[in-house]
This record gives sequence, structure tokens and C-alpha cells, in this order.
Amino acid sequence: MLIAPSLAEQPQTEPDGLALAISLTAHELRAPLLATRAVVERLLYVPATESERRSLLEEAARELDRLAKLTDVLLQWAYGNVPLSLDPIDLVAVVAECLDEARREVPGRSISLIAPSRLRLKADLVHIRIAILNVLRNALTYSPSDRAVEVEVRLSSGSAVIRVRDHGAGIATDDRSGLFEPLVRGRLGRARATGAGLGLFIARQIVEAHGGAIAAESDGNGTVFQIDVPTRAALVIR
Repeated sequence: MLIAPSLAEQPQTEPDGLALAISLTAHELRAPLLATRAVVERLLYVPATESERRSLLEEAARELDRLAKLTDVLLQWAYGNVPLSLDPIDLVAVVAECLDEARREVPGRSISLIAPSRLRLKADLVHIRIAILNVLRNALTYSPSDRAVEVEVRLSSGSAVIRVRDHGAGIATDDRSGLFEPLVRGRLGRARATGAGLGLFIARQIVEAHGGAIAAESDGNGTVFQIDVPTRAALVIR
């Protein structure tokens, strides 16, 4: 059964604008900050050759550059509707980069990818990357550590499709209506005390801004999130 979000649906407790803006900022800045800190700690405490140190510094520079770009995006969000910067991208390459980042964040976890050699479309690179990473992080959080998270990229009826499958316990029926709402966590999330309930909400906002849709299907064998993005998109962040 597909669980399609509706912008008309509201959580039981609507967060005020300032609280939501602060939560969104903290949620999105956390990962690059932690990644940069990890690189710095390796430089400080792990013996390395000059070549290895240079490689680590380059990695830290990349993370700081991503952090700066992300900060610009979040500041734009704070001022309301922002036109997307639509440029030709290779979605397969972007998804592969997101998988690499997710593996660095959760070492030892297995993520598989089935995709064509490339899939070109116009999208906002920074935003679409955020959406994909948030769906991946959600799948890794709720999938058993000994099971791979499976990702598929394909073209279907004029849309680029990204499917992310986990092998967790699935989404409880009572949790499905608020799945893509802000600051709402499901029963498993509350039990684990993990997450702020923002990742899927942010992903939905970004995907819908591209003129696309995000939905989920779930049963006792896991959950599949599907992102559909038109190959030509020209809408704005709302």
C-alpha cells in the first residue's frame, strides 16, 4: 500500500516557524560538522604519512565547502520561497556519492545500488542530494545491521525514480499518516530515542519543489521509499 503525503495534512501539534527553522538548520548541519570533526581527529591522533595527511585535509576542505553551501541553502529557506538552481546532473553519480557518504557515517553497513550507467536530468544538486541522504539515513536507522539497504535508480514514464528499501519492522499503521510531517517520529523512533522527525519532511519538501513526489510502501518485511522526479523540473522551494 502506497503512503502518499499530503500538504493538507497537519501534525497534531504544529511547530511555530522559528522552532521549525532552528530544527531544520540543526538537523542538516549535524552530518557535515560530524564528518569534519572526524577528519580533524584523525589528523590529530592517527599517525599518517604526508600523502595521507594531505588526503585528509582535502577531505576536510570538501566537507567544509559542502557545509558552507548548505548554510547558504538554509538561509535562503528562512526567507521563504526560493527558486531552485536547476542544472543538468547525472542522478546516478549523485546517488553513488550519497551512498559513499552514508557508508562513512555508518561504517560497516552494506548498501547496494542497481542503476544504469547514468541518468541525466535537471535538478538542484545541493537540494536533491539532501533529500536522497535523508531517505538513506532513515533506511539505515531502521534496517537491521546485518541486512543491506537496497537502492535502485531508473527512468520510468518521464520521471527519474529512486527506490530505497530497508528490511526493518515496517511502519506501524498508526504512524503512516504523519510519516512526512515535521517533528513527528514513529513508534520505533520514539522507542530508540533517535532522530528529530525532520529527515523525511525535508525530503518531501525538496522533492515536491522539483515537481516530484515521494511515497512509501511498508509491510512486516521492511519499507520501500520511492522518489519520483520529472526529468525537467522548474518549481520552487515552498
